[in-house]
Order: sequence, then structure tokens, then C-alpha cells
Amino acid sequence: MSESEHTKTKSFHHETLDDIQNSRILVVDDDEMVRMLLHKALKIQGYEVDLAGTFHEALEKLALLHYDLILTDINLPDISGEELLVFCKTNYKSTEVILITGAPQLDGAIQDIKKGAFDYLAKPIALEKLYERVNAALIQSKTKHNISINTEDTLSDTGYSVVRTLGSGNMGVVLLVEKNKNYYAMKILRRESKDPLSDLKVKRFIREAEILAKIDHPNIVKVLEFGMSGEEGVPYFVMEFIASQPLNHYIAQKTLSTNEQVSIIRDISLALNVVHNEGILHRDIKPGNILITEDHQVKLTDFGIARVGDSNLTIPTEILGSPAYMSPEAFDSSQIKDQRSDIFSLGTIAYELLTGQKPFNGETIGEVMNEIRFNRPIEPMKIVPNLPPYLQDILAKMLAKKPEDRFDSAEKVVEALDHQSKNISQKEGITARLLRTLILRKPTWK
Repeated sequence: MSESEHTKTKSFHHETLDDIQNSRILVVDDDEMVRMLLHKALKIQGYEVDLAGTFHEALEKLALLHYDLILTDINLPDISGEELLVFCKTNYKSTEVILITGAPQLDGAIQDIKKGAFDYLAKPIALEKLYERVNAALIQSKTKHNISINTEDTLSDTGYSVVRTLGSGNMGVVLLVEKNKNYYAMKILRRESKDPLSDLKVKRFIREAEILAKIDHPNIVKVLEFGMSGEEGVPYFVMEFIASQPLNHYIAQKTLSTNEQVSIIRDISLALNVVHNEGILHRDIKPGNILITEDHQVKLTDFGIARVGDSNLTIPTEILGSPAYMSPEAFDSSQIKDQRSDIFSLGTIAYELLTGQKPFNGETIGEVMNEIRFNRPIEPMKIVPNLPPYLQDILAKMLAKKPEDRFDSAEKVVEALDHQSKNISQKEGITARLLRTLILRKPTWK
């Protein structure tokens, strides 16, 4: 190694050590005491730490945020830590995983490390050992992340300079970039040379860019340009940069008025109507894919698993959508999915936004699927007694189990919401004419 290369390596290593203080760690353990002890120990070191008690909870958090490290108990109530390890190494390439167990076995530890685990810790965990292995895992995670993206070299021919990372997921990274003193968001596909599905992922990534590039609507994130960068042809696209928070942030804060909530539901419906009119089924409508600006402007984003016409670029074994927000038919590969599937997902979001609770819950994906397909959610007005009756009626229509019982377009959702704004009495709910189209004969709530 030359002196310059050695200096560069030392500099990179030093920067990586500094950078791990900004790392995000997910602790997955069904023992609340263990979770809290690890949370306290890691927070003292300056890390951002989130907690999950089950695989399902971990899955929801992984869908929203990028984690540099996952510390998981090997024995979870719904799925084993080893299965979580395999899932993470398949879908989140730069995320390191450390397994924790109360009964360590050498053979098992070796096999799990072969599967991709960074290390294997036994309970009770000594703090010194915990810190040493966590730091080492985070350095490796950051190194993988930086090497796999190598942003400065990748973007050298685009004219954009990197300001910072906005977010990272299983397929790519979103960067804040600057050009001519203007700021943009750039999404880059993470390509793995040994990935047999690499070409399919590239096609789907470029298709997402093409979808968004031809849509110009105030409630949909706008793509300004896209292409392939660098000698290796790394796919990227440039979007408008929006200072915003995902909708789940506002749901958790519980600070929105009913009128503001209705306005957000209406804007999402407007965006979906435009998307559907382009022949696009989004298939991943969830709070994390809906951005809200400080002045409450809605921006629909992330069309990574959208379906266009008869296009079928599905990657084998992947989950198309986020389970808690999927429609009943989305779990059945034999059923035809159309825009009414997105409308069910919109209904799920609207229910959560208006009540502060998800309509369908479960400890495992199987339990959530069963709830969505067969069980009725709690009546919204039992949770929020002063909720306007017309909103409960609209929710009932969106959350019908059968697609034919739902609104047949997002435009109809907008019309139903606007109908109320024309001084219709909330005491009476909605007019008799609208009642015939909104309220289902079969009971919707429990």
C-alpha cells in the first residue's frame, strides 16, 4: 500500500470511528428488562436506539428507518433470531446483526456467523464486551455502506455534490445533493456484483424513475432527471427536496385537528387518483411513504414496487407492501389487484390518522393477515366519540373486505369528503343519496 493510500485509509478509519456516534441500533428482545438495560447502556454511548419485542415490530421499524446494527435475542415469540438474521442479510446488506442468547453453543455460533451474523453474545453480557463488539460491528457497517455506495466517485459525472445522507434502505440510499446552489434529493440503487437479481432490481428502479418523471402534481414527489452514473453504471434519479416528516410522525404526535386530518386524507386521495389514471398501482401506501411539510402539504413518494399495466418485475420471496397496510386481496396471489387495493390501504391510514390506532394488529405477519382478511376493526367512534359520523361512513366504505364494496376510484373518496364540506349536517351524517353509496349492508365494525 502506498503512503497516500495508507493515509487515506487511516483518515477513512478515523472518520468512520467518529461517524459511528451517529449510528442507529435496533434492539429486538421479548424480555422488557433486557430491552431497557441494553437501551440504557447504548444510549449512554451516544447511539440512537430503538426497541422491538417481536419480529413483526422489528419489521415495521425496518420499513421506516435504516439501522446500522441489530441486536436480537435468538429466541423470539414469533420468529427466531436466526430467521431475522437471514431476513436482514437478504434485504439490508450493510446492516450488521449480533445475536444474543442465554444458552450459547459453539457449533450454533459458528453456523450463525457463516449465515452472516457479525457476532454471538451470551447473557449476561458484560458491558465492556458489549461496547467492544457493538463498536466493531458499527465500523464494519459504516465501511460496507461507504464502500458500496462510494458516492463521490459514483456521482462525479452527474454535476451534483453530496451534502449528507437523508436515508438508507434495503435497495438504495437517498442523499441530499447540491447543484448550482440548489438542493435536491437523489436516490441511488445499491448494486451488489454477486446479486443474481441485480438486473431485475435495476429495471424496477429505472421504472420507478420513469413513473414519477411523467407525473407533475403538487401531492406527488417530482422526479427531475434520472440516468446511470459512473463506469459501473449506477442507477440514480434526482427529485425535488422536501423539508418534511413522514405521516407516521404526525400520527404519533397527535397534534392535528380533525380538519387537518381530513385535508391530508383528501390530498393523498388526489395523489392516488392521478397515479391510478396513469395506469399505476402503488402497492405500498403507508404512513412512511407519505411526506408532510411544515405547512401540511402532502407528498406521496416511493413507487419502488408499483405495478404499471401488465408489468411484472416482482422479486421472488419479497413482500409487496407493508403487511399492516395491505388489502385482503394483496395476500392472495390468485386475486386480481386494482386501484381498490390502494384505496383499502388508504382507508387503513385514514383510520390510524383519525383514531390514533391501527385497525388491524397482530404479533406476526400471519396474525395481521388474518385480521385484515377476516376480522372487523373497532368502530372509530368508540375510540373517538366526537368523530363526525360521515368520516366513519367513509372509512367503512374504504375498508370493505370485498373490493367491489369499496369506492371504485380515489376520485370518489375526494367527492365524498367534499360533499361534507358543503354545509351538510354532521348530526345527520350524510344525505340519503350519499348513504346509498357509502354505507355497507354488512357490518363493518365490531
